[in-house]
Amino acid sequence: MNHTALLNRIRTDLEAKGNSVFMENQNSFALKGHAATLGGKPDLITVSGKNGTIYDAKTGKPSPSHHVQVMVYMYAVPRVLSQYKGVTFDGKLIYTDHEVNIPSTAVDQPFIENLGELIRRVADKTPARKVPSPMECGFCNIAKSECPERMAGEVMQQGETEDF
Repeated sequence: MNHTALLNRIRTDLEAKGNSVFMENQNSFALKGHAATLGGKPDLITVSGKNGTIYDAKTGKPSPSHHVQVMVYMYAVPRVLSQYKGVTFDGKLIYTDHEVNIPSTAVDQPFIENLGELIRRVADKTPARKVPSPMECGFCNIAKSECPERMAGEVMQQGETEDF
C-alpha cells in the first residue's frame, strides 16, 4: 500500500508538470540474450523527445541495489521497447523522504560489461560459488537440512565484527 501511494503521488506530480507518464505494466520488458532473458518493469517512465527519465519508487531503506536496478532499466528499456528506441534515459530513485538522480552517463561500457558478465554467471550451468556467512544466512529462510552450507550463529548487524 505504501508503494502504491508513493507511486500515485509521483505520477500526480509529474502529470501536474505536463508530463505524459507511463506506468508499470506499460513498461514491462524482456530482453532476450544468448545466455538468459533479462526482464523488468520500471515503475514510471516519462519521455520528452530523445530524453527520458525512469522513476523507481522505494519505501524501504536506501540500498546500492536500487541504483543498479534503475541502471539496468536505463540500459534495457530503449533496446527492447520500440516506443523508447533512441531515447537516452536518466534515472531517479524516489524514497519517501528524498530523491536520488542517476545520470545517463552511469550506464557506461564498464557497467554494460559487468552486467553481461553477471547474467552469464547466473545463467551458467555450473552454480555460483556459495559464500555463506552468519549475517547472510540469518536472513535466509532455507532450512539447514536443505542447505548444508548454512551457517548458524547470532546474526550480526551491519558494521559489527567478530574481532572484538
